[in-house]
Amino acid sequence: KNAVTNISHDLRTPLTAIYGYLDLLEQEEKSETVNRYIAVIRNRTKMLKQLMQFKYSGKSIPSSGVGIIYYFNILCRRKPRMKQKLYDKFAELFGATDDAHFYFAPGRVNLIGEHTDYNGGHVFPCALTLGTYGVARKREDRLMHFYSCNLDEIGVVETSLDDLTNKDCYDWANYPLGVVWTFSEKGYKLDTGFDMVIWGNIPNGAGLSSSASLEVLTGVILTDLYGITDLSPIDLALFGQYSENNFNGCNCG
Repeated sequence: KNAVTNISHDLRTPLTAIYGYLDLLEQEEKSETVNRYIAVIRNRTKMLKQLMQFKYSGKSIPSSGVGIIYYFNILCRRKPRMKQKLYDKFAELFGATDDAHFYFAPGRVNLIGEHTDYNGGHVFPCALTLGTYGVARKREDRLMHFYSCNLDEIGVVETSLDDLTNKDCYDWANYPLGVVWTFSEKGYKLDTGFDMVIWGNIPNGAGLSSSASLEVLTGVILTDLYGITDLSPIDLALFGQYSENNFNGCNCG
């Protein structure tokens, strides 16, 4: 009983502190983007507090409350309009959308333990409804094409499976390319390339893991398109970390 009480206290206390800090932030003038982040974090913090109250009070989680399935569905819901927008853009760039599939990977925020994960410490991350959406399809040659709706000015970035190297001219596409490189390094060499169109609503550099979201999205795309069935979600997260550490040179967790 004491152990349960301590765990409950250790989890709920920082959540309460985060909630109070958000109250202070709301008293300041901020941009609309920052206000949106605060609203997302407040909502997730409230959900986690409620979940902790049911989990450690000995009560069952009500179906009308913050049940695990309900919580998971909130984090992973898809936006039909965004799905159609990406399919339309894919068709514009690469022709018909036959055999093209739609994907999503969420961003995340560390409620506890920022910058401790890659130093061997503990973190308490929370997935967000913000994330990265993508449509992708296999090609018959060894070329890879990447396009971001967030960066129209860059256009389509073309790379090849025969030259998996980081190049400045690839810009943002070095992140999905790094995942392809990691798959190859880990023994999962692709025989053909693919086309990919993405859009994300996680601002770059906001501490909400926009790059990790893109990397996990790419990992999910590769496992689906190429029928790779022996990699777990944890494996894909670690592949993303490995690619960002070793291909893009960022010390992240």
